[in-house]
Amino acid sequence: MKLSNICTLTAVIIGLSITMAPIPSHALSIGGFSIGGIKPADALKKVSETITSQISGSTTVKKLKEILCKKADAKSGIFSLRSGAGVGGKVPILAALGLLACKDFTGFNESGFYKNATNTVGDKKKSTIIREELVKAVAAGNKIIPPLVCKVYPKLFSEAKFPNLRKRLKTQCDKI
Repeated sequence: MKLSNICTLTAVIIGLSITMAPIPSHALSIGGFSIGGIKPADALKKVSETITSQISGSTTVKKLKEILCKKADAKSGIFSLRSGAGVGGKVPILAALGLLACKDFTGFNESGFYKNATNTVGDKKKSTIIREELVKAVAAGNKIIPPLVCKVYPKLFSEAKFPNLRKRLKTQCDKI
């Protein structure tokens, strides 16, 4: 499959998760798993699981930010928040997570994800609003992306710098 087709498909999957429109019934392969004829929520869950599977208890903060924030490369099977030309930045929970976690990551501010995310939840300088969006999105009860947020927040958001955010995310994550 051509790189452009894989990138387009990834963008479609994330985009469809927003509208919940059906995915065409023909199967396509992305990064070792098949997508086609399944609900968009299931496809988004699989992409989230692919990212989550790279994270272990011993993952450092630096490595965690690399996993989440690096430029995606579908041809090499590299998925991140920036996959699909940054379409994930249109999903509030992903936008908030990316703006908080990736703000200092090389190339992030020039990415399509960043542009979409700032349109979705606001400028990264308004971090209080972005933190609130993250907590609201986890609390909304969506079972697809919150598990990813719940897995990464203890390392990404230090107790010293984000005590209130950590407490509020823990409360919501404990409900999942």
